[in-house]
Amino acid sequence: MKKILAVSGGVDSVVMLHKMRNGPDAVVAHFDHGIRENSGEDAEFVRRLAEEYGLPFKLGVGKLGAGASEAVARKARWKFLFGLCGDDDKVYTAHHRDDIAETVVINLLRGTGWRGLAVLGENRRVSRPLIAMSKSEIYRYAGENELHFRQDQTNNEEDYLRNRVREKLRDIPREVVEKVADLANKQSEMEDEIEILGLGVFRQVARMGSVFRPGKIGLDGGLYRVDRRLLADHPKEISREVLRTVVSSSMRRSLTRKQLDKLLDDISSLQNGKRISFGKDYFIEITRDDAIFPILY
Repeated sequence: MKKILAVSGGVDSVVMLHKMRNGPDAVVAHFDHGIRENSGEDAEFVRRLAEEYGLPFKLGVGKLGAGASEAVARKARWKFLFGLCGDDDKVYTAHHRDDIAETVVINLLRGTGWRGLAVLGENRRVSRPLIAMSKSEIYRYAGENELHFRQDQTNNEEDYLRNRVREKLRDIPREVVEKVADLANKQSEMEDEIEILGLGVFRQVARMGSVFRPGKIGLDGGLYRVDRRLLADHPKEISREVLRTVVSSSMRRSLTRKQLDKLLDDISSLQNGKRISFGKDYFIEITRDDAIFPILY
């Protein structure tokens, strides 16, 4: 299994590379966005580091231009990194605890609600070995090991939202930033549980001949069959999010938290043969073992 180390040349990724330099199957990967005129100097710096550590080096070149947004740059970088991966390979990034707090603030500013707390855990093909370290600990490690690194000039430009947020967080007491990071980590752990439970739900999804007449209510065969016990045996906040996904996938609609909680209670308590109605022509069947959701097309 290859370990694709995403190294920008900044202090975070240089520390990550130093920590993982002796690991098996490590590959140093650098993406030159082409946003700054001197970005090629970063690429050359990382190439020399890889050579010093005796590791293979992979370079991606974006030529995005000075006007490229953060989102465009990030998308191009991930495309390059994942393009280096085989089925069992992982990308390693140098995100740390301060990055968690910054991302939480950015997500909340963008209106993501409580899901803005679940950050940096969006892909199981990504590993973040520095996630428990603070920025100050990373600088301390670099100093103790006499590591040289490049300073990205864009880190000081206020055109980037993350840079503005980072600057504001410097005025917040450190213990507050730590609490935000701890809360985000706990939320991400819950997201992992939701994903595992969701996989359990969707593994048992069965396509069956429709018990409804098509046409009147827009069905064309197919139902979601969900084990009632699978939802009832997990904490409500986790089962609620899985149910939200099931409803969105089958009914093509969104329910409020109150509606989802009522639906969970009904699925857990109603007897065999009962129905839960949603509108005039749409209803969920309750059997002894399952809740059956018709799929709207």
